[in-house]
Amino acid sequence: MSRHSRIINRVNTGWRRIETSICQYLREHGDGCRIRNWPEFRFSPEGELLHAEMSSPVVLWNWPYRGSSNNSGKKFHIVVNGRFTCRAGTEGEIELLSYGTQIGYFEPKSSSEPRTVIPIDGYHFDMELTAQRAHPVFHVQRDETVLTDKLGSVDLMFDGDPSERGLRHFHFPTPQIDLVSALIMIIADHIVCDEATENGFFDLARRARDLMPLKANLHRQARLERCISQQEMLLDHWYAPSAS
Repeated sequence: MSRHSRIINRVNTGWRRIETSICQYLREHGDGCRIRNWPEFRFSPEGELLHAEMSSPVVLWNWPYRGSSNNSGKKFHIVVNGRFTCRAGTEGEIELLSYGTQIGYFEPKSSSEPRTVIPIDGYHFDMELTAQRAHPVFHVQRDETVLTDKLGSVDLMFDGDPSERGLRHFHFPTPQIDLVSALIMIIADHIVCDEATENGFFDLARRARDLMPLKANLHRQARLERCISQQEMLLDHWYAPSAS
């Protein structure tokens, strides 16, 4: 089996198991939240590199604004898309060389038209090495128009004006927010509200990292190399358990 085939096998198997783990978490803690679309990856080899891109976005359907919100009736849909470039590491790991992750937040127009959506906000997360000065390797930028062109592929209809009101040139440094990390982060923001949901979140985060281990490789060109080797940029290391 070639190196590319081994990576493809590992990514596809891990991705399916992550779906199973997230669905189980939602059954236990989601209170009506569900996943309406879970796509496959498309792979394109380029020499030793392997490019992976989702065939369509993930749709998180009917999620609350906050896990602890008292306004249990206010729901929205979250659309998540992602791509990454990787290669096989010397020890069998998946070396992550770059990624792009997009998250769009959309509100249903009405309860009778849940598939017609109005854009609320959007962000895209990147890992990239660049010649630009003072450019964070891992960062997020606000993008209110993100994924509006992908809604038709997941049976959603766009309504409204995604005007670009934010300052989109700001690059906010982040941990490693690849596609899997983005889904875990969304669960933290919109589901976790008590000890049971928090404990389940930490278990889910660790399991997802083990199922699809994407280890960033910065080609020894960045000061973050020590942080990478110590796993300090992994998302679940950025959450502290609550004191309650």
